[in-house]
Amino acid sequence: MGVSKHEHHTNMTATEALTISHDSDLATLDKAYSVLNSAGDDGGAFPGSKVWRACKPYNDALYALITARPDLEPYRRELATAERRKALEGVDVLGL
Repeated sequence: MGVSKHEHHTNMTATEALTISHDSDLATLDKAYSVLNSAGDDGGAFPGSKVWRACKPYNDALYALITARPDLEPYRRELATAERRKALEGVDVLGL
């Protein structure tokens, strides 16, 4: 999963993200996805370690969200693609 700049523009807390209904609109779910993904990043901690256990609820919630709403990841890809297009608008990427 790639990280996009739009993922960091939210004031949702990790606790709030855990309580988001899977029936919410895609924009809200996108914010929850970003927060859960960030909160669940254990930095490669050893399974069973204190850090891993602290991150596990967020990882489990993210997995449940992705499973319940398969339309979320294509939505996020579309947002990221639109952001890249906007950032590269008017830029000569080939240097010609």
